[in-house]
Amino acid sequence: MFNLDLGKVLIMNKDTIKNKVTLALTTMAEKKEGNRTKTPSTESMAAIDDVLSMVNNMSFFGNCTKSYKNPNSGESGAYCTIPVKYDFKSKDTQVRAEQTLRQVCKAQCSTPYRTILRACIKKTIDAARAVYPGDYIRVRADSKKMELLVSHRKETRVMGSEERAMW
Repeated sequence: MFNLDLGKVLIMNKDTIKNKVTLALTTMAEKKEGNRTKTPSTESMAAIDDVLSMVNNMSFFGNCTKSYKNPNSGESGAYCTIPVKYDFKSKDTQVRAEQTLRQVCKAQCSTPYRTILRACIKKTIDAARAVYPGDYIRVRADSKKMELLVSHRKETRVMGSEERAMW
């Protein structure tokens, strides 16, 4: 996960960062729900607690938090953040945890790939866009079979002006 608001002060202590990450998730859930109180609903808290209880290991990409920088965002420089890596016992658990955090907190999750694999994925997306112009292209890496899985979807019109994406 990345772009978590961990406060305005740079932090080096790993235990403090872990606590701030949990607080950031609950704050994101509260903002998503639009509550005026400082705590999210009990359902959201239970979902976050369930996901975090399944984590085998929590690590960080870096030694300390850094100021958030994005020239396209109005929040650039407003808070400090650090990318967080959660390890789960299985890929299925990881996928379900990511889905839950996206639904409950609008968390930004990603799978960190090595630079060479990221370049291969980009080339595959470019080649698929040449074959399927205008379609949404998704490429996933299957590490067991050592292959890239490519899928695409077309935009279709359903019920008048409402657009839905169909796989």
